[in-house]
Amino acid sequence: KDAGETPVVVLWGAAIRTHLWNDTYKRLSETNDCKFKMLLCGHHHPEKPLCEGIVFIHSSMNANGCAEISFRHALESGAKYLMYWQDDLVPSPGLLDAIIQEIDEAKDTELVCGAAFRPTLPGQPCRAQLDKNGYLKDQLECVTGQHNRGIVAPTMRTSTARKMRGFDKRFIATQQMTES
Repeated sequence: KDAGETPVVVLWGAAIRTHLWNDTYKRLSETNDCKFKMLLCGHHHPEKPLCEGIVFIHSSMNANGCAEISFRHALESGAKYLMYWQDDLVPSPGLLDAIIQEIDEAKDTELVCGAAFRPTLPGQPCRAQLDKNGYLKDQLECVTGQHNRGIVAPTMRTSTARKMRGFDKRFIATQQMTES
């Protein structure tokens, strides 16, 4: 996986936890076959040199502005897929490959997918039941809202991201993609 080649997927987002970036990149690199880069924008400069596949963009804007900056760079990266990333997430092994496979199997369908999120501490009554790839076993339950589950790291084809047309500028704390 040569980080200098055009990535298949670009992880992008507003970021402040620079001390976590290299470990996250290494974890993803060790457990995925796809080529990827991370484009992270924020106001905290990394204290250590970053892995070759991490691009830091400095901005003093709020989180929404930083997310939009990294999103626009991701759109122009040449990557086939884009994944919104939050820098405090710990990726499951093989996460990128599994999500790309899910999107590819959808053929020409516009699909946004990602790993399931739900509290996972032992003893919590709302603990998620996931399959081997980290997907929810019971998608219907998720759709009906019977339990508190969500999606993290929404991932889509770059062509789908372009159709969504960007950000709702009313949000100042975090990015929000809109369809309008």
